[in-house]
Amino acid sequence: MKVLLTTLNSKFIHTNLAIRYIREYSRYLEGEKYSVLMKEYTINNSIDFIMKDIYKNNVDLIVFSVYIWNVEDVMRICENIKKINPNIEIALGGPEVTYDVEDSMKKHKYIDYIFYGEGEVVYRDFILYKMNKIAEVDNLHKIDETIETDNLNKIGETFEIDNSYKIDEILHKENEVYKPTDISKIRGIAYRDRYGNTVINDPMPLIDNLDEIPSPYENIDISEYENKIVYFESSRGCPFNCQYCLSSAIQGLRYFSVERIKRDLKNLIDARVSQIKFIDRTFNANKKIAKEIMNFLMENDNGYTTYHFEVTAHLIDDDMLKFLEKCKVGLFQFEIGVQSTNKKTLMEVGRIDDFKRLSEVVTKVSSYKNIHQHLDLIAGLPYEDYNRFSESFDDVFSLGIECVQLGFLKMIKGTGIRNNSEKHGYVYKNYPPYEVLYNKYMNYEEILKLKDIEEILEMYYNSGNFNLSVPYIIENYFERPFLFFEDFSRYFDEKGYFDVAHGKNRLYEILLEYASSIIKKNNLESKKVKSDKHYDKDEYYSNNENGIEIEWIFNNRNRSLDNYGKEEEYEIFREILKLDYLSLGKTSSLPPFFDRIDEYDYKNRCHNFLKKLENQERYTPNHYNEPAKNIIKYVHFELFKYNVGSLKKDRKTEIKKGNNTIMFYYDIDKIFDKSNIYEISLD
Repeated sequence: MKVLLTTLNSKFIHTNLAIRYIREYSRYLEGEKYSVLMKEYTINNSIDFIMKDIYKNNVDLIVFSVYIWNVEDVMRICENIKKINPNIEIALGGPEVTYDVEDSMKKHKYIDYIFYGEGEVVYRDFILYKMNKIAEVDNLHKIDETIETDNLNKIGETFEIDNSYKIDEILHKENEVYKPTDISKIRGIAYRDRYGNTVINDPMPLIDNLDEIPSPYENIDISEYENKIVYFESSRGCPFNCQYCLSSAIQGLRYFSVERIKRDLKNLIDARVSQIKFIDRTFNANKKIAKEIMNFLMENDNGYTTYHFEVTAHLIDDDMLKFLEKCKVGLFQFEIGVQSTNKKTLMEVGRIDDFKRLSEVVTKVSSYKNIHQHLDLIAGLPYEDYNRFSESFDDVFSLGIECVQLGFLKMIKGTGIRNNSEKHGYVYKNYPPYEVLYNKYMNYEEILKLKDIEEILEMYYNSGNFNLSVPYIIENYFERPFLFFEDFSRYFDEKGYFDVAHGKNRLYEILLEYASSIIKKNNLESKKVKSDKHYDKDEYYSNNENGIEIEWIFNNRNRSLDNYGKEEEYEIFREILKLDYLSLGKTSSLPPFFDRIDEYDYKNRCHNFLKKLENQERYTPNHYNEPAKNIIKYVHFELFKYNVGSLKKDRKTEIKKGNNTIMFYYDIDKIFDKSNIYEISLD
């Protein structure tokens, strides 16, 4: 029997952990009578390409790992494969089919089996059944204590999950126990009986000792992970019960042993994979384990591999903060789910959080300048209307972290919020990803406005291409960050800019056009753009139940701007935008909407500056004592009309008119900035 274990990843750089675990758990069975082919495709591959590749491999059974992003393509492939060869059996597993097994079997007649719940043991038992060498499943592996059998201890000791065992050896040792059985004995499987009716067997108990799962990281084929993200889990489950998350459907939290975790990580580190992404829902749920793992990663840093964790910030105590301060720059990345800062909303969805503590932790970590932080918000949660969501947005944006992810509630199968959708009047798409259309608190038009804001946020903030210009325009011309994104997205929409793709230069030009329209308003009050529902200062803070003082929102205008007219204000912003543009990388020319200042003998003066060893030591340390003609490859000199480089350190610094030179140095680790900038003198 030849089996294909496969899936469709959302991107080429992704890898699927589930099919690797399933392969390893049953690897000892592989031989003449059972062979496995493991292949990964992406949702960007054409259906015809995938079908052709599957057909050429001439397999007997196809097992797909199914998720919210690939279920529609998987179903199309399965339906057509079955038309081509009705004798091929098809099995599905994964979260997208686990929580509506009966409906999936009824709707998709071309599916023969569904493995629901954790798949390792289910798949192993099914293969034994298919090989006609399966024992009584209840005696084949350790099960929960509610099941009593005289043979439990005997079989549990005999049938260890070890690749060195051969099934024939086990059968010969235990002939008196092992005997043929039928599919009805396999837990965690749905199938069709001889009349075509769907039969759903009892669920498979969760694997209590995760170390029983053989590691997929032994004897690594480096090419398998080349230019890929490796997904890694140190635990399964979550200590929280968030009703919008699939993890809430499974109670409890189980860990692999720390020894096993370290051994697997060391194998990956030695293989020099580029990034390891921990898929633990709350990596730091156990502080001791989290700290031990992170310390191990620091001690075994290979100078290449980086690590991504989903953490709960309010669980990070002062001791952990001191530990994190010592981390190498860029080694770790944190993803932190905020979702909302509305306490009523969080209570309704069963989320435990402390935004005041979260803010303290995020701000402290930001001050270390060594860990990239990514904070998540979800639009469409209960009791949060458009205006209250804008406050959540401001609360998070004001923390000044590197990335703010604005997502939209997905009514995922098996979650509490979907099961109780009528309570809050949810209307959502009935196809993946089941995104909310509207509810009692937010109408569809407001959802669409937030969609536009999300796009602006990605282009003009999360991209890291406007690190000075966007905060500058917010602080000087808007009362709150959300109002900038709301107003700019409205401008984008009115101009039809959402309808076409834009290159880098055009994005800068559009922001310059928009800034001009804002700056040219007649007075400060009109410049401070208002929302449809205006919050004055007292009202805002009375509504802000978290008690967090928002840095951005009030009285943040750079007072030195009052010394300039609106034309000069526009010139200042254009120079700031030019600074952002040149910070991205070396360029031989500037777009025509930027002014370039020429001075006599400027290039020669820049060249002489690079010749001086004291300048090399201070500004270009990676190229100390090298010829200037080599160093020039990594630097750029530009004249500016104002001292805008000073705003990089302090956006409240007094803005002064007068030509000054800024040197951009690009040969750096581009973790937080894409260049270092220095205000220098060429005299």
